[in-house]
Amino acid sequence: MGQHHHPRTCLYCLRHDGGFRSVEHIVPESLGNTEKILPAGVVCDRCNHGALAHLDSVLVAFAPIAFMRLVHGIPTKRQTMPKVKFGNLEVQRDGDTIRIDERGKGAVNVGAEDALGRRFSVKVLGHKRLTPDYLRELSRSLYKILLGLVCLDHGDLAYSERFHELREIILGARSFHGYLLFWNQGGPDLGQVRISEGELFLVEI
Repeated sequence: MGQHHHPRTCLYCLRHDGGFRSVEHIVPESLGNTEKILPAGVVCDRCNHGALAHLDSVLVAFAPIAFMRLVHGIPTKRQTMPKVKFGNLEVQRDGDTIRIDERGKGAVNVGAEDALGRRFSVKVLGHKRLTPDYLRELSRSLYKILLGLVCLDHGDLAYSERFHELREIILGARSFHGYLLFWNQGGPDLGQVRISEGELFLVEI
């Protein structure tokens, strides 16, 4: 972890009175993160168990992430396999088998290796509309991870004034607007982003 000279000052709210007994999983623990962790004393319990826990739950429940979590077999904190419900189907995992139950069309079993190898296709309808408010919450969850990683790698830099606006956005104290970028296949080359119909799209937030 980077050099840190802010004992018991919360990275996110910059307060000292929220309690400091818990560690902070930068990427949600329920996504399998066991390494990117801030030790106790960096993030206060009030933020960790309040605003940050909510943002983690929003990210984990986001349909594409929830589906890939199941495909990769990442268990819950209770060491059970999650069941994912979408707008048009329900997906659950039993050992090496993934059961996809599409409403009105019955169920099909797919091997987990087939799912990882992308040797099948399924149309998934999210159970939540991509409204501006929802996308802002998703963005805040990613900003939360970003600031945590800055702290992990650069220590005191994460407490500097340059990140004050970001802190306010993460905690919901400041409104913001912009665009959230999605792509259907692969990932964009940030040096050469070309928007092709059906591959990339922007959603205003």
